[in-house]
Amino acid sequence: MTENSLEIRNLSDKHKAEISSALLIGNPPGWKKVMGGIPSSRYPHKKRFNHQDMNDIEQGAAGSGLTPMHLLLEEWGTMGKTRFPNVKDLLKICLEEKEYTAASYINEEILNKGDINEENAKELLIQLENDIHLDYNPIQLDTIEIELENDMRAIEMTPSEIDNLFESDPLNSDRLRGEMPTAPGAMVLTTHNIPYDYLHTITNGFTDVIGQGGYATVFKGTTNRRKLELAIKRLKVGATDEDRKDMERQLNYEVDQFERLKHPNIIELLGFSNETPDTLCLIYPYMAEGTLKDVLVKCKTPEDNFVLSSNQRIVIMKEIAEGLNFLHSCTNGLGKPLIHRDVKSPNVLLDKDKVNKDRYIPKLADFGLLRHGVSGEGQTATNTMNIAGTHLFMAPEANRGDVSAKMDVWSYGVVLLEILTNLPMYDRKRDPVDLVTLVIQRRGTSQDATDLFDPKANWDHETGNIIFNNIIMESCLVDDKMQRKSMKNVLELFCDLEG
Repeated sequence: MTENSLEIRNLSDKHKAEISSALLIGNPPGWKKVMGGIPSSRYPHKKRFNHQDMNDIEQGAAGSGLTPMHLLLEEWGTMGKTRFPNVKDLLKICLEEKEYTAASYINEEILNKGDINEENAKELLIQLENDIHLDYNPIQLDTIEIELENDMRAIEMTPSEIDNLFESDPLNSDRLRGEMPTAPGAMVLTTHNIPYDYLHTITNGFTDVIGQGGYATVFKGTTNRRKLELAIKRLKVGATDEDRKDMERQLNYEVDQFERLKHPNIIELLGFSNETPDTLCLIYPYMAEGTLKDVLVKCKTPEDNFVLSSNQRIVIMKEIAEGLNFLHSCTNGLGKPLIHRDVKSPNVLLDKDKVNKDRYIPKLADFGLLRHGVSGEGQTATNTMNIAGTHLFMAPEANRGDVSAKMDVWSYGVVLLEILTNLPMYDRKRDPVDLVTLVIQRRGTSQDATDLFDPKANWDHETGNIIFNNIIMESCLVDDKMQRKSMKNVLELFCDLEG
């Protein structure tokens, strides 16, 4: 058995007894500190055990003749969905909790390395941070891939196929269904913790770049078994330790929030990888249609001969509103809504409806700036000195650090302008150069903006003007956020338009 594959469950009773003995003393005793430091296998920034678990272990040990730590090693050693805990996992926790006697025994007697003391502990801990992503055996990797592919299959299912699955395969359907989704048509899936080495393999060494951003690079990956395509977003980690910690916190926050963001118009998070601060990744389904921005550019490219009709565009507009309205309805228990903060056409992915091939399904993506605001109605706001977002889509109050759900409404209005007109957001040859200023000035002279509408979409005169005047200009692009409509109000206007 190699050093890297030495699992805790395979430790000899002698080793378990020696480690247990070293962790009996202290206030609290060392075993409690170690038990409290064991991370959740699914959410490594959270802890696996609580105080009740510690009490259970203590009571169980009293009746078994074993020490609490010995019993903990027996229990913890057999846990793990994708891999079992390894000796290096235990060593890392002992170092973090400054239990150097137990750490020295593990390093010397089990790993056949040197003694550990306060002087060299920090250096070893840094080394462990870099190589703690231990090897996974082929069976474990197959299990991970099967689960990913099953989730991809679930995403692609039609409602009738989902119903048939629930009837024919109760065990698998329970795993897919989980808790009932909070949005109609949403599928609740497990967010998997994926080994970085597996992602390295299916992306061919992270070589196929399909997207770039300020915070991340997106790569295309293909599973080995069924050749399903994934999008792997690898976060760009800064040079300093504080930069790395910030990016880790961001990934952890995004994973936590995505557990609640189950909606047909929000991209599904399939998994993540956070074995080390330098290997932070998020895994999503691959959207072959690309972004809304890509499709609008394609409409303007003569050789593509591609048309996105007005009806298709209205469906996209409305469903983006549905996704944002759902996002703003997700509160943190104190009434604070989630705010995207970077709504723009490149952050809306498009999928094709599996039944109606002419229908595009927009999915909000790139939640790197996601945070809780104070009020969805804009009556109060969170203030921040960190101005985040994309300038051309940014609400006026954002420059003052005023963050509320109303800033997403403004950005959404700018996206609607893009879809309606397909004019460039910024054009040096145009006066004014930015699209928002152009339409505000135009509306000051005339209510009819028909000549701005994209002629390739064949807009109905009345419908286009309702979208432009009632929804974009009077509801979204309103300077005073107190007078700006909420996403719920905007969505109601689209429902009226359909009716």
